[in-house]
Amino acid sequence: MIRNRLNNIIEKKGFLIAFSVVASIILWMYVTYIDNPQETIVINGINIELEGEETLNEQGLLITDVDRETLSVEFSGRRSSIWRLNNTNVTATVDLEEIVAAGARTGIYQLSYEINYPDDVSPSTVRAQDRETNYVTVTVESLITVEIPIRGDNNVNVAEGYQAEPMEFSPSTIEVSGTEEAVSAVSYARVAVDADNLEETYTAEASFTLVDENGVAVDDANITTNVDTVRVTIPIIMVKTVDLRVNFAYTNAITEDNFSDYVTVTMDHSSITLSGVADVLENMDEIIVATIDLSDFAVSNRQTFTIPIPNDMTNVTGISSVAVEVDIHNLETQGYSASNITVENETAGYTTRIDTQSLAVSLRGTAEDLEDVTPENIRVVADMSELGEATGTYSVPATIYVDGFRYVDAIGDYYVTVTVTRR
Repeated sequence: MIRNRLNNIIEKKGFLIAFSVVASIILWMYVTYIDNPQETIVINGINIELEGEETLNEQGLLITDVDRETLSVEFSGRRSSIWRLNNTNVTATVDLEEIVAAGARTGIYQLSYEINYPDDVSPSTVRAQDRETNYVTVTVESLITVEIPIRGDNNVNVAEGYQAEPMEFSPSTIEVSGTEEAVSAVSYARVAVDADNLEETYTAEASFTLVDENGVAVDDANITTNVDTVRVTIPIIMVKTVDLRVNFAYTNAITEDNFSDYVTVTMDHSSITLSGVADVLENMDEIIVATIDLSDFAVSNRQTFTIPIPNDMTNVTGISSVAVEVDIHNLETQGYSASNITVENETAGYTTRIDTQSLAVSLRGTAEDLEDVTPENIRVVADMSELGEATGTYSVPATIYVDGFRYVDAIGDYYVTVTVTRR
């Protein structure tokens, strides 16, 4: 029985609580939506928004000052609408087209503003009955635009054997817009880049700082730029020292095997330093500056050669030529008169008469070999291949053979005079 009474009390209490909640909701809905009395509210900190700045800029004008950033307004209206208003969803818009309509001139303007309500509040249900001010005062000055250079603040460290080239920027300049006073204070845009141990070209989007001629940052709200970042490229190239070498055209007397026994080579520069793309330079160990024919001279030869630098390389050393001196020793030269003269490569249907009967020949070899050489060992063979079907008298190149003496060769170039006729 006691349990039944307790259950009745609990059930009755729960009913009363539920009834109270429902009654409260009904009463609130009645007051808000049915009775919905008039109320007033003051909202502080309503943001002011400027509309039409781009149009003003196109007229060469710029807003440099606004007398206030926010407003305070007292609103009246039905409670259901008033309670929805706050300084996050109510704004004040100033239309700058009024300045353009007034002739688009510099000066100080008092402009009206329009209150903007949230979408769920009808303007017909509320009224801005007391405003802190009815106007917003703006200052208008002439807008100028200039191009300024970009300079890099390079804090880049490269790996050993590599070199950083000057920074490259895209765009190469920046447009700065603002009042003449503000813009004239800006000298250039500074871009700072930090990187370590680079072995390849570095590229990144980077912000910049506007600075004056002393490198001090210029912070002026009346300055705008046409870009917020620039693309920075720092080419990283390899630096390498390569050898300078000379190739030789060997002879019978001087071969690749005995070259060091008979020839001394002196160069005033044995190497140079190059810079370039790593993929190319890392496979380069030497530069051949020339090929010297050892049969062109008897004892000594000195020549200066231009160093051929590949198109994609830079000569870091700066040396453009190398002097090469070649000295031949431990070999003798001796003159002979050769009369065994023949021709080869004659054109069919033509007859050749050899006009040169004797030719002075200079031979080089060891003293022992030259002592045994006689004119009978020497053959002069003139090459007719260049004449083709030409007729007349010509000087044609000739090759000297020293039969029986493998390590004796002729020094210099030789020519034989011939007369060619058609058969």
